[in-house]
Amino acid sequence: MYTKSGSQVRLTTIIVRVLPQSDAFPEESQEALRLGNISDYHAGGVNDYHRAIVDHLPECRSCLARYYCGGGCFYHNMANTGDMHRPDALDCQERKATYEGLIQVYCRLDEGEKEYLKEILKDVTSERHP
Repeated sequence: MYTKSGSQVRLTTIIVRVLPQSDAFPEESQEALRLGNISDYHAGGVNDYHRAIVDHLPECRSCLARYYCGGGCFYHNMANTGDMHRPDALDCQERKATYEGLIQVYCRLDEGEKEYLKEILKDVTSERHP
């Protein structure tokens, strides 16, 4: 999505705002949370965001919902905990409760309903990735 101040790209749970001078920021964050500059990116290089993979985050490593939320939003993490790599505890509780609720609903479905759901998901996936 292009805006007057630059463009935004949706990356899993993160929206990255790129300014015309190629500086990248998570969502609507301030300069303190600058991700870097697009021209500084090196394929195969490692930066602070590479260690943000949910399996590398101590609070998320063993969480049932880790692939559902991905460790949360960097901007919200920084604003609420002071560390972009440490998710907010309240946000974690809400996401876990939602995920557990989805699992409970799925477990109550009969086989026909589960097959129907699989067909819907297959159609949605094929539309996104033709």
